Amino acid sequence: MGFLVGVFVFLLGASLGSFASVVAYRLPLGESIVQPGSRCPNCKGAIPFRYNIPVAGYILTKGKCSLCDEKISVRYLFLEIFAGLIFVFIDLRLSNHWLWPAYFVLAAALLIVSMIDMQTMTIPRKVLYPTFLFGFLWLLVIAGAENDFSAFMRCVVSGLCVFLFFFLIYVATPKGIGFGDIRLMWVSAFFVGWLGYRVVLVSVLLGFFLAGLWAAGLLAARKVSVKSKLPMGPFLSLGIVSAVLYGQAIVKFWWR
Repeated sequence: MGFLVGVFVFLLGASLGSFASVVAYRLPLGESIVQPGSRCPNCKGAIPFRYNIPVAGYILTKGKCSLCDEKISVRYLFLEIFAGLIFVFIDLRLSNHWLWPAYFVLAAALLIVSMIDMQTMTIPRKVLYPTFLFGFLWLLVIAGAENDFSAFMRCVVSGLCVFLFFFLIYVATPKGIGFGDIRLMWVSAFFVGWLGYRVVLVSVLLGFFLAGLWAAGLLAARKVSVKSKLPMGPFLSLGIVSAVLYGQAIVKFWWR
């Protein structure tokens, strides 16, 4: 039964990963993310349903459009597999299954904003605000069902504290961080707050560390200068996901 649940969770994650790529492509262009359905960006033809199956569709078409034979980037396959694995790890790491929908939605949103941030250096509110609304309502329902609002209050306090922290950084160094990064961390801290204040701290520190490591590598390779702007969204997102999966283990090791 556990194996079947794992397969279902993987397919769900891969499906949302595929949808995330569509949203990341269309949203910056101002196009609808619902209509029309999946289509080839080259010939604009509708992709048949059987080739829309995550992972399997790419393998069946051998990485080419079934209509015009245009090559499809392998990054779409990797994104679907990566999203599926993230969902499986959430399944394995979070013992409270009622939390899965909240963190599944968060993971999908982080994928979308990371891709858009890498393309346009912006983090869209149209993704973050609906994500926050869903998380707020879902976690509130769980708190009510368990008759324990302490974890939900941690979410609220965590979101406010992280917002203030990043806002102060923004005021002090407005060119060092964008307001989209503040929204990203505020929304994410609300979700992560359910797992504990220290896990929220781990998510922030990991995000900064990964972003700094990447920037240092680019500087060392002379790919950028100290004045260059870099997207922080992907690294903040990776820190958040890592904290959701292993934050409590890190806290136990560090503060034992």
